[in-house]
Amino acid sequence: MVDKTLKVKDAHIKSVKKAYEKGIQIALGTDAGTPFNYHNNTAYEMELLARLNIPNMDILKIATINSARCVGVEKDYGSIEVGKQADLVCLEENPLENISNVRKINKVIQSGKIVVENN
Repeated sequence: MVDKTLKVKDAHIKSVKKAYEKGIQIALGTDAGTPFNYHNNTAYEMELLARLNIPNMDILKIATINSARCVGVEKDYGSIEVGKQADLVCLEENPLENISNVRKINKVIQSGKIVVENN
């Protein structure tokens, strides 16, 4: 798996950059459950996109509304709108200033209820 990843890394980076530049919808996904891909790697994937000089606002859109559109659930998820699931992550610092701030979680709200609170 590691050898394969190293062989395709440069081509993958080039294709992601090209897709972004051409306006092709990109979804954020960690491939969690496959070797070396863990469920908590979302922030890391966002940081990798930032290394490609993708603006932080666009990375946040890739992680939310674009991903919801790509899997066909944008009616209920992906943006804050009346009638959608109230699933939110409240951060301690602004991810527009530094995308790594997505790691600084203050609260997680799921279905309108606080399920994690880090005070």
